[in-house]
Amino acid sequence: MKKNGWAQISGAFITQPAHRLSHELTVAAVCFAIGLTSSRATIFGGLAPFGVAAVAAAEKKEALFVLLGAACGTFLPGGPAYPARYLAAMAAALIFHLLSAGLGSHHPIVIPLCASTAAGLTGLALLIANGLQPHDAALYFIEMVICGCSAFFLSKALPLFREPSKLWNLSKRDLINLLISICILLLAFEPLKVYQTSIGQIAGILVILIAANFGGSGAGCAAGASVGLILSLGEPNTAPLLAGFAFGGLIAGFFSPLGRFGNVMAFFCADLAAGINLGANTNMLPITIASACSSILFLLIPETLLCRASILFISLRERRSTRSSEEVRLSQAAVALRNASQTISNVGDRLATIQQENPFDCLCSDASRYTCAHCGMRHYCWETASKDTKDALRSLTNTLLQTGIINRQDVPSHFTGRCCQLGDLLSVLNRSYAEFAARSAAQRQIWELRRMLSGQWDILASFLDELSGKARIQETDLSSDPVRSALAVCGLSAAQAACRLDDKGRMSVEARLESIPQTAINQTELTAELSAACGRNLEGPFMTRASGNTVLRFRQKPTFRISYGQTSLCKDGERLCGDAASVCQLNGQALLLLSDGMGTGGAAAVNAGVTLDIAVKLLQAGFGTKAALQAINSALMLKADESFSTLDLAQIDLYTGETDLFKAGAPPTYLRRHGHTDRISPRSLPLGIVSDINASHTKLHLSCDDLLVIVSDGAIAEDDAWLIHYITESADDSMDIFSKHLAEAAKERRSDGHEDDITVLAARLEHA
Repeated sequence: MKKNGWAQISGAFITQPAHRLSHELTVAAVCFAIGLTSSRATIFGGLAPFGVAAVAAAEKKEALFVLLGAACGTFLPGGPAYPARYLAAMAAALIFHLLSAGLGSHHPIVIPLCASTAAGLTGLALLIANGLQPHDAALYFIEMVICGCSAFFLSKALPLFREPSKLWNLSKRDLINLLISICILLLAFEPLKVYQTSIGQIAGILVILIAANFGGSGAGCAAGASVGLILSLGEPNTAPLLAGFAFGGLIAGFFSPLGRFGNVMAFFCADLAAGINLGANTNMLPITIASACSSILFLLIPETLLCRASILFISLRERRSTRSSEEVRLSQAAVALRNASQTISNVGDRLATIQQENPFDCLCSDASRYTCAHCGMRHYCWETASKDTKDALRSLTNTLLQTGIINRQDVPSHFTGRCCQLGDLLSVLNRSYAEFAARSAAQRQIWELRRMLSGQWDILASFLDELSGKARIQETDLSSDPVRSALAVCGLSAAQAACRLDDKGRMSVEARLESIPQTAINQTELTAELSAACGRNLEGPFMTRASGNTVLRFRQKPTFRISYGQTSLCKDGERLCGDAASVCQLNGQALLLLSDGMGTGGAAAVNAGVTLDIAVKLLQAGFGTKAALQAINSALMLKADESFSTLDLAQIDLYTGETDLFKAGAPPTYLRRHGHTDRISPRSLPLGIVSDINASHTKLHLSCDDLLVIVSDGAIAEDDAWLIHYITESADDSMDIFSKHLAEAAKERRSDGHEDDITVLAARLEHA
């Protein structure tokens, strides 16, 4: 049975999946470390605005951890000159930020304004307490400006620290924000020295070398300028030497195609030359030693670790969004088929109007030709009394249209005494009408086939439109270097490699190996290495071997998975079930299908099976849902017997939980969420009845633990209140047990005297 509300609330944190808890703890630890490190970064001999900036930049749910870390860093030995002042500034910045968020203000200037205001107010209070000194006032003003600017950069970079997957697809602006934020954190390590060599400077030069190696001269110059500018705030006397970092990064990036060694030598020489030129009166030895240490560390970093850092500087090469020749051809073919379909339809309608026969004219013609041609009364009946003759034949025509046959008692009395060949006339009229009815039926069949042919061409046009739409979906090609490096770590060499993001930002990786491996591939290790190198959680490999090539494919692991169960019960006395259900997964989507054929037994099973088989094959081939439904509808209408079937189709996006529910004549579907069950029952017609289908379409958003229950109409007798109550109050059993018990309960409650096949398909969304 379902849990009570208090149990759900109190156990929410405890019962969440272990990996979710681990992720939250990791985020909290990272936020604490950022707060601690930023508060230890001091400038101008004791000012520490960066801890205040970090607290103001953090989101509401993470600000507490950043504040705790910053408070610890502020009161540790060697911190700022006035710890209490900065603790008050941090608290003020947090309050200002929460107030602005509560007022709904999301302008980019809000966070820098909160940080600079907090720093400025506490600085003003300290300035008043110590006496208004112009030098101190200038320092506090500069500190206030630096605090606001730092808060802006940190607010843009903190989401990247929180969700490493966002490190892919960085724009140049995002990269600069991240570099400056890293430099702010490195500033905390600048006072730490080993033999007068700064740890912060060693780390900063290492950042420059990595940026230049993977990002080229642009990223190298940007990293050099950022590192030099920020670190010079901590030690102003080294500013001339640190200014040479920008030039060194530029030259190192220019020589990055020569490999890591060429990259290191170019930076070392350029930085040394700039230092000699700019810092003639400054001790160059510490920075020269720092450059040498960073260069050695850069050369010693394992390739696997370095390729993981490379994702920060991978440039995007977007495919052209212009229409390709394949797309143009597919679109033109779709237009041509639709035009041809319209032409056939128009011609058929025109011919139907022209060729349509009048039964009265047919009967008059045959009567005059076969009965009255040799009769002595012909002249009188067809000329003198033509009106009476035609009135009589019109009356007989109406009778034929109603009953299909005429007898003597159907003939008008005034005509019975006049016609001397009444028996032959009735025989001719009955035969003539039978031939007319046969011709009309054949003509209707021709018109129906012509209309169905036109519909088939429309379906083909829809298919081509679907393919055309897929041809113009814009993908983003990413650098294949991390993929090749990860494969090399696992002892594999790629002849071709590709890493792409689709239009929804989901990653796929494909690699063609140079040779077939002699030993078995450690799939777990390979997937883990690729996931780390690409910055996304991948699943695979999906391996294919053909013509001596081994192709490995990976795709981004979905956020959710489905746990499902299905149960079908035949009507008593039947060996075959007239329902068919299926569940399959395709490119991060889960497809739930249930079809109910007309009636019970073998014929219903065939209809349901045909419906399900066509739907699954077309959807797996990549066609859209509407085009697939049109094809199924056409296939059922082309069958010799009149038959139809219902269809339930749920398409669940396992990355987001977005769900599209299509119904064609199907009974309600039930959705349980948050302890409440909703009925989804839009109206629609089954497939195979009319040529123009009108399937209903409902959009849903499923979350973790939501339960979707799809049933055939045999599970619902007159009232489904018991069914809703059963779904709501059911225990969290496995889906197989749940679907079995629900189907059996539905069979026991069938009380309307009309047994039917019963099928239950249940699916629950769970964290992957």
